[in-house]
Amino acid sequence: MIKVNKLFIGIKKKKEIIPLLNNINLDIPKGRVSILTGESGVGKTVFAKTISGLLPENLIITKGLFYIDNEEVEYSDIKKLTGKGVFYSPQNAKASLNPVLKIKTQFSDIKNIKYKEVIELMNEMGFDNPERILNSYSFELSEGECQRIIIIMGILLKPELFILDEPTTALDINTQETIIDYIYNINQKHKITILLITHNISLLNNQNHAQPVHLCI
Repeated sequence: MIKVNKLFIGIKKKKEIIPLLNNINLDIPKGRVSILTGESGVGKTVFAKTISGLLPENLIITKGLFYIDNEEVEYSDIKKLTGKGVFYSPQNAKASLNPVLKIKTQFSDIKNIKYKEVIELMNEMGFDNPERILNSYSFELSEGECQRIIIIMGILLKPELFILDEPTTALDINTQETIIDYIYNINQKHKITILLITHNISLLNNQNHAQPVHLCI
């Protein structure tokens, strides 16, 4: 799928570049659930945004090789995958949704989707009353409901790689376990490669799921 070798990223501060990521080598295999772990502040989100083509302008790649399906590519090729080939679900799902638009309006902004497909996915993701959710604003929903909405939007775009950045943060333990179940189901049913970023390894040691690929920064 996507592989990086000897990746170095720094932040521009006046006339110098301060290192953020140093010599990162990671391989995200196709068709699997990969778990990216690491202590807070080590650069997991920076790495995720890099391979999503969403690297902020004040960050710079000073060195590194990128591969897609074992073929070396330029970073500009990675950026072309943003949104379709690669979907990035950021931390804080509620803040990622537009608070002044109803959920159904935000779904309608996705090209070539059918209402029936949205309802089917909402049922699949455990929504008992999809119509209520669709006619709600994000601030009227729980964090767990907003997280599931973002996941559904990602599925509808049919990406080759789905990156979820700390999707269980700020959720109670039962909701965390439910979200993890949904993520594994997405991988199995929709055949989407998933990179899950988390610091909560205990949630992932579930015998009901296939053993994930563990990566670490």
